[in-house]
Amino acid sequence: MENYFKNINRPYRAAGYYFNRKKLETRVCKEQWFKDKKDFAPLRAFIINRIWEFLCGYGEKPWRVIRAGFLTILLCAISYHFIWGGPVAEGGVKVTSFLDSLYFSGVTFTTLGFGDLTPDSIYIYMRYLAFIEALFGAFLMALLVVVLARKMIR
Repeated sequence: MENYFKNINRPYRAAGYYFNRKKLETRVCKEQWFKDKKDFAPLRAFIINRIWEFLCGYGEKPWRVIRAGFLTILLCAISYHFIWGGPVAEGGVKVTSFLDSLYFSGVTFTTLGFGDLTPDSIYIYMRYLAFIEALFGAFLMALLVVVLARKMIR
């Protein structure tokens, strides 16, 4: 059906069938893993497909990429605020507002790095989390461009 809708110039219907086909492939990988637990290839394919489905709907749903970005910013802001007490402002003053932690998380995610707030140097894991958030932010922004370009090409 997917090729049929491509041929009659109905790209959005073809995209829906593509998404459903990929979901079915994920289910088949899971069933193969339960049949033969010694072979890890179906399990690996299942995990990769589930992550791909969550992040971008197999390249068909750009709103999922945006949702994943906002979720990352929010979870990192909660982690900065409640686990490590917030970032440090200029002059070494600890910031205690959740909105400041949210701002720091957003700036880190977008890799802007203004420098007005920095991770607390006492907590090395806060620096690692900021580094991982910046990498994930760059990855998600690139993924959003790819998914949007894919939608525009159809």
